[in-house]
Amino acid sequence: MDEEWDNLIILDACRLDLFEETIDTGQFDEYRHVWSRGSKTDEWTYNNFIDEELVALS
Repeated sequence: MDEEWDNLIILDACRLDLFEETIDTGQFDEYRHVWSRGSKTDEWTYNNFIDEELVALS
């Protein structure tokens, strides 16, 4: 949540090496990979958002 981002794309069960072989990452304004805080969706969600107060904007 400390990062500035407008969109977050989560590739569940997608290997980074296969993604980079398939997609031209040069087409993105910015592309980087980070270590995940979980190996499956529920673990990742818990570890990333457990202490956050999220506000929906309308």
